[in-house]
Amino acid sequence: MSKPATSRGWVCAFCIVPVAMIAVASLVLSLGKHISAAATPSSASSSSLSPSQTGMAPERSRIQAGYAALPLAFEQNEGQTDPQVKFLARGNGYTLFLTANDAVFSLHARPMARKSPTMSGGNLPQRGHTPEGSDAVVRMHLVGGNSMASVEGSSALPGTANYFIGNDSSKWRSAVIRYARVSYQNVYPGVNMAFHGAEREMEFDFVLAPGANPAPIGFQFTGNQGIKTDDSGNLVIASTAGDVLLHKPVAYQEQKGSRQPVDARFVLKANNQVGFELGNYDRSRELVIDPTVSYAYSTYLGGLADDNGIGIAFVGGGNAYVTGVTASTNFPGASNVLRGTVDAFVTKIASDGSSLIYSTYVGGSGADS
Repeated sequence: MSKPATSRGWVCAFCIVPVAMIAVASLVLSLGKHISAAATPSSASSSSLSPSQTGMAPERSRIQAGYAALPLAFEQNEGQTDPQVKFLARGNGYTLFLTANDAVFSLHARPMARKSPTMSGGNLPQRGHTPEGSDAVVRMHLVGGNSMASVEGSSALPGTANYFIGNDSSKWRSAVIRYARVSYQNVYPGVNMAFHGAEREMEFDFVLAPGANPAPIGFQFTGNQGIKTDDSGNLVIASTAGDVLLHKPVAYQEQKGSRQPVDARFVLKANNQVGFELGNYDRSRELVIDPTVSYAYSTYLGGLADDNGIGIAFVGGGNAYVTGVTASTNFPGASNVLRGTVDAFVTKIASDGSSLIYSTYVGGSGADS
């Protein structure tokens, strides 16, 4: 990405994994009063489990499930932010700004009681500058793309956004339209690009018309601290606010109502540039390349006494098993009782982080670990 005023670019949307949490496919267990764990679920969610909240878990899970199912909303800019911005979207830990020829991703590594840059009415962040309310800014510049591509919102969502901020009513905005999709036309010859979200997960698609050449498609990251592909072909981007994961791209062509898969993978180039390598496909038909972005969740786990995490493991469905040592008599989700000064514990957490499935103490009358 690039500074909106001086260069042309696009932003790939992604989830930020907070510091001291796990990014992408790895896990980190914080030792201390509580255990902090993270994973890569199929949808964005976060949960904080505390003794006083354990009884509220079913209701919280219901609310979180409903929130996770909501589409990602792109607001049309009607004066609520920088005039360069055409659309903006707020996700779990980030704000995405889309301009006529550029996009900026403002990342928030942790909740902060600070003014959001989208509320300030100020300028978009400059290159190398982290705006107020952000922990990092990562840009993805569409290399060699059309700087004059038209930008349009589609699939208007029910409900509108209102901004009643400050004492000057002339700066208030109401009935701001929200869309499920923002499309860019002809970013390359015969190639359109679109941002959209499925169940709060951000995606960006390249749609190639019949006969369009995919070779020029490429993007360059700035503001990151490193970029690599993992063993599964996913793209991992490091930033000061945490790591970002772009799943291995899915490419397909539709015929008679069914999708025919096309082999696709990321290719790393010099200067933090990324392209696509495609397998054989029918160039007389439309092709879609879809690098889906994965969100991670984070959760606190622990009671009122000392809790120490030892390890985390996953099963095929993505559920997380956490084990360690606890002195808490009110450990969340435990159906049995603490029998010694400390016992081992085992906790099972749903794959999307929305619920604690069970916890159990393991031990006798002494100290067990």
